Amino acid sequence: MCWRFCVVLLLLLQEVICISSAVVTKSNENRTILVCSEYSDEILVNEEQIQSEKCTFSYVDFDEPNDVQIASMVVKNVDYDDSVNEIDASSHITTVHFVNSRLSNIPCQIFKKFTNMKSLNCDGVNLKSLSRDDMKGASNLKEFSCNSNYVVSLDSKLFENSIELESIDISINDIERIDATSFNGLSQLKKLLLYDNKLSSLSEDLFKDLIKLEEINLSNNQIEIIEGKLFSSCKLLKYIYLNDNLIQKLDESAFVDIENIVFLEISNNNLTSLKLNLSASGLYANNNQLKSIELGSIGYLSFYNNSISNVTFTMENHVLSVNMSTNNVNKDSLKAITRCGALKSLDLSFNNLGQLNVSTFLELNDLQILNLQSTNLSRIDYGLFQHQTKLEQMDISYNQLGTSEVFDLNKFASLKLLTTLFMEGNNITEFEYDDIKKVFPKLQTIGYTDNPWKCSYLTLMNQFMEHNGIEIYQLVTVKTRSNVGGIACDGDDKRVNSRMNYEDRLRSTNSIRHKLNASDNELSVISKRFEEFMLNFSSSSHNKRNDDYVSKMDLINELSMIKSSIATLQESFVSISKRLDKLQTHDGVIEAIKTIQNSSYDMKMMKARLDGVDKVLGMLNNASTKVMLQQQTLKKQHQPGAYDISTTNTNDDFLVKAMISIIFVIVCGFVLIYIIKLFARRHHHHHRDLRTYTDGDTIDENIIL
Repeated sequence: MCWRFCVVLLLLLQEVICISSAVVTKSNENRTILVCSEYSDEILVNEEQIQSEKCTFSYVDFDEPNDVQIASMVVKNVDYDDSVNEIDASSHITTVHFVNSRLSNIPCQIFKKFTNMKSLNCDGVNLKSLSRDDMKGASNLKEFSCNSNYVVSLDSKLFENSIELESIDISINDIERIDATSFNGLSQLKKLLLYDNKLSSLSEDLFKDLIKLEEINLSNNQIEIIEGKLFSSCKLLKYIYLNDNLIQKLDESAFVDIENIVFLEISNNNLTSLKLNLSASGLYANNNQLKSIELGSIGYLSFYNNSISNVTFTMENHVLSVNMSTNNVNKDSLKAITRCGALKSLDLSFNNLGQLNVSTFLELNDLQILNLQSTNLSRIDYGLFQHQTKLEQMDISYNQLGTSEVFDLNKFASLKLLTTLFMEGNNITEFEYDDIKKVFPKLQTIGYTDNPWKCSYLTLMNQFMEHNGIEIYQLVTVKTRSNVGGIACDGDDKRVNSRMNYEDRLRSTNSIRHKLNASDNELSVISKRFEEFMLNFSSSSHNKRNDDYVSKMDLINELSMIKSSIATLQESFVSISKRLDKLQTHDGVIEAIKTIQNSSYDMKMMKARLDGVDKVLGMLNNASTKVMLQQQTLKKQHQPGAYDISTTNTNDDFLVKAMISIIFVIVCGFVLIYIIKLFARRHHHHHRDLRTYTDGDTIDENIIL
């Protein structure tokens, strides 16, 4: 009887646990009933108030959307006469979010129930298809997110009943085909995200109705051709992401009708030539196979790691920044670049430029950043930088300076605003460092590692720099050779540095530079998200709605995601440093590894930016948390009878745990009683057997027992 009672109690315990866990979704006669977690019980509120404008469905799992029902959302409204009226809060819901769920389709009942719904989030719910019937009642919907699912195609006129949509996110799916009419009628759409899918081609008329589109992201697909008319109707486009595809042809008229492009990203494709007549603030075309470019009015240009030798700018005075690192820039293409008189930043690193003419930078009077690293520069003539009086940062590292003549600081006498100078990896043995503050009165950072210094000379130079408050920047600290403060010098070794040719330096550093460049692109994305976060935080701080704390929590979650991305980038930098330290112990590759210092400036600047953003994020996190807590406190004060979901959930958890504990104690009690009775019975048999078998041995007694 005892064991049967224990089994009954265990079954009862299992039933209690099942009942307590089924809070959000219930099943009734083969029908799935959806329950908003915000309205899982009756709510008591003051007049003209509601509990929340958001409805969250958690742990939903169904295969037949037609068998889905939505539970009533009862709110008890107290008026001035203390009369209690029951009302349905469904008409107040503007946001619906499915969390930790598995949906076969989007249940169309939600559009019938929530007639004023503006936002629907179905991210990561294992959706395999989207149909026109699913979206039939979404006439008031403005934001639709369905990323991280398994949707394979978008059917014809998919959103014909959702013409108020302003944002669509169907990224990170398996979309291979989009019907030419899928986006018909979406004249209010501003953002369309389709990245990380399997698209190989796009119909010319696909976006013909998207006249207000501002941002489109088609990155990480398999697109090969961008036709000329694809974006012809999208005259308000600002952000266009086409990177990480297989694009071989980009029609020169593809963006001709778009007047205010802020950013165009076409990196990591198979382009061999680029001719675009467009006006844009920024264009990234890194890691293609470009040999020639012809561009119009573009402010910021990046063509890292191509094979460009032919350059044409039709509107030179509009170009503000050019990154032409790791290309085949020659004297003719260099002239086309240096004719851009408004340039503020110029990166020519890893181009075999050779000796520069004294008039090379004659027209660049506004230049602030100049990178000439690894350009096979053997000498600097007087007057080469005479007109760069605004220059603040310069990199002339890993060249052949000092090989044929003494390194003369007076050749830089016009650079009175210079704050950062990198001259590592040359053949400089000495220079008049005593005059460095006279030549560069604003200098803050200098890098001169990987030069054949004498240890005694290097000691005095380091002391001078430290005394004058100039930071000596070094990426690698030498430990296995003669050194001063971690900078290698000529002590016991006959020669610290064996020279390496230009091609060897290029091959040895490209992989690390590519990694840092990818990190820089990622940092740009993070910076954009951070700016959006700041904007949302600012607007939310002035929002006095009752559910303001919900938006605060959303911002805090976004903040955590940004900080996680920053941490990943910082780990990337740490791994690079560790890799260099490890390889530094192998004498055969010391020269190749130390040339990684070409990235020292980028790494230093990016680390500073990351640290600055991280500090601001920390302050915002604290401020946002305080505001959220204050608003929750005020909310409770103004709603003395308000229903507190978190408290209720805590009480429910405590009740369940108490019931489990009581049942456990009872079970243990019965088990203990059963054991005592069993022991008493065995003890009784033992004495009885001893009397009956007085001559038996111990083994017999054990067998009997």
